Amino acid sequence: MKKFLVASSVAVGLALASTPAAFATLVGNSLPSGVSSITGEVVNQPGGPQVPSAQGLTINGISLLNFGTAGSAGWQSSTGTGASATYPMAITINNANGATGNGASGFYAGSVGGIAASPFNSSAGLQEYLSAEPNGSIVLTFATPQTNFSLLWGTVDTYNSIALQFNTSGPSDPTLSGTDIQNAIGGLTANGTTDALVSIGLTNAFNTVTITSSTPAFEFVPGVSVPEPGTLALLGAGLLGLGAVMMRRRKAL
Repeated sequence: MKKFLVASSVAVGLALASTPAAFATLVGNSLPSGVSSITGEVVNQPGGPQVPSAQGLTINGISLLNFGTAGSAGWQSSTGTGASATYPMAITINNANGATGNGASGFYAGSVGGIAASPFNSSAGLQEYLSAEPNGSIVLTFATPQTNFSLLWGTVDTYNSIALQFNTSGPSDPTLSGTDIQNAIGGLTANGTTDALVSIGLTNAFNTVTITSSTPAFEFVPGVSVPEPGTLALLGAGLLGLGAVMMRRRKAL
């Protein structure tokens, strides 16, 4: 009986560690096919401050990828990155005719009128983020299968789109628009005024996410879930308990 309880506590700890942190607002209704949940919260009210730099790049249990800071505002690069310990996914940036400069999809810093609006406030400095522009796309390819995708979504616009590709055949690959997010999360307003921290749960595992926008722009920063202190404590207690059981078994032998 004790061995069962210890194993259960380890399993529960591991399950919680892989579960996105709870958000303050709603789980979406009328979800697109293949989507099990949309949770999130507004992190920038109209006319108010954007993501507080005092919170660093971790907001309510979601750790945003840190792309560094730039020396000047505007487009920085359209060169992607490979998957690594720092970035758990490869980033591929596509532009029609190999376009570069402001108006091309890629890494941006600060805001550029009519092209991209930074999801970070000025006190964060020129923190870089990704922006998908018309006639381009940004593709994220995860190194391992995922069932949840989290991101800081800058100015949630109806013309923004996320397409996820399931690893298995059968279920239709889901596509979400800014409208789906606006319907799911209370407090979001019309295009171009509100940022949100969003977590999307999927019914099946996926590796690939494609970000597009028919109008400037879809500004975002991918994120990964960070286990809460209570989760880490539970996981640690389970592992310690498992170690104690193994020690007893060795002594019995």
